[in-house]
Amino acid sequence: MKIYFLHFLFILPILMSCSNKPTSSVDIINRSIFFHDVNNNWKTFDQQLKFESRFSFNDSIPEELHLSFKTAHNYFRYMNIDRNINLEYLADSCISNTSAEYCSNYSWTSKFYPYFWGLPMKLQDPETKIQPNFKPTIFNGFKTWEIQVNYEAENFWFFFDQVDYQLRGFKFLKNDSSEKGEIIILRDLMKVDGILLPKHRTWLHKDSSLIGTNELLEVE
Repeated sequence: MKIYFLHFLFILPILMSCSNKPTSSVDIINRSIFFHDVNNNWKTFDQQLKFESRFSFNDSIPEELHLSFKTAHNYFRYMNIDRNINLEYLADSCISNTSAEYCSNYSWTSKFYPYFWGLPMKLQDPETKIQPNFKPTIFNGFKTWEIQVNYEAENFWFFFDQVDYQLRGFKFLKNDSSEKGEIIILRDLMKVDGILLPKHRTWLHKDSSLIGTNELLEVE
């Protein structure tokens, strides 16, 4: 009896390790959402994020951005303090509190920021086409699970830590002849309304040359 019991104790960690392996891409995403948003707070997220943005297109001059989210009401507000841009979006409508031309010139912000700040939770959106296959890979020095997600305009690859399933980063390529793409590295975490958001983001070209950085400074 003792021999059998000791044998069981020996194989138990192996069984637990095997049972913990992900079974599908959706399983990995669900585990990542549980890590970042354990209480499912993104659906009612109501916060303003203040962060610093440095990108090559503006000579890496730091810009202060304020983003306000009210996800339950489909409301988003984009404020660029340095450029004096103040836009409010409710569903598909836009209100400019500065210049009317900004509504058309900066319409991309209403989709761009809610998506990237809402990851990995936004991978539950209906238009997300998650490919079933996943594979182990190294991303930014971490052992990760790689998952492909297809959209109409881009193909994405997301990289989830094999240990705790946090989203370590992602990359995307345009679905056109240009095949332009970028790599985004996420690091450090800040808890905002119960959600673990990346404090630092580094944006790279496909050749790994630097595009810019974001740093989450505070929540107001």
